[in-house]
Amino acid sequence: RWSLDETSGTTAADSGKAPSHGGSLSPLTLSGSGVGFGAGYIDNSLIFTGNGAATASGPVLDTTSAFTVMAWVKPSDLSTDRTILSQDGGASSRFELHFDREANGGAGGWCASMRAAETAAPVSACADGGMVGLPVMDAWVHVAAVFNPALTGQQLRIYVMGDPESCFPAESASVEFVGAWSVTGAFVVGRAR
Repeated sequence: RWSLDETSGTTAADSGKAPSHGGSLSPLTLSGSGVGFGAGYIDNSLIFTGNGAATASGPVLDTTSAFTVMAWVKPSDLSTDRTILSQDGGASSRFELHFDREANGGAGGWCASMRAAETAAPVSACADGGMVGLPVMDAWVHVAAVFNPALTGQQLRIYVMGDPESCFPAESASVEFVGAWSVTGAFVVGRAR
């Protein structure tokens, strides 16, 4: 869990609990150009103005098991695809929570995507904006990706919640996803492979 409320430096502290199975906390290291701390919705946040990223030293998720990732985001540019969270494989990411400018017939949308294997095309669930509206520049939104391999056919779901005070209205979309590719690369904020 990263609150990203630091005011300077190149490290974002992990404020979660160390895993009970002997793991450790996973701070994020900022690297590349155009990434730093700045004013956020409540406190500070991570600001991206270039191609930088914030990266853990390794994986933080078992991508073959059920997981949920979420973030508050405020896009300042919707002219290109934008990655919020991902976890690296060798040449591609296993999962990605992102803005896809081609979703919804080119109108853009918030999406959760996963790959069944390193070279497989991603399978995506994209919110259609029916309840929350399509992504808007300079507006805070809460997005989450949920992978549940226990459901029939497995399932990947995107949740989008609009109002920063109440998380309503809300919407979701899901897609059947089958694949047990386990990746051991870094968990990343701000980019995907």
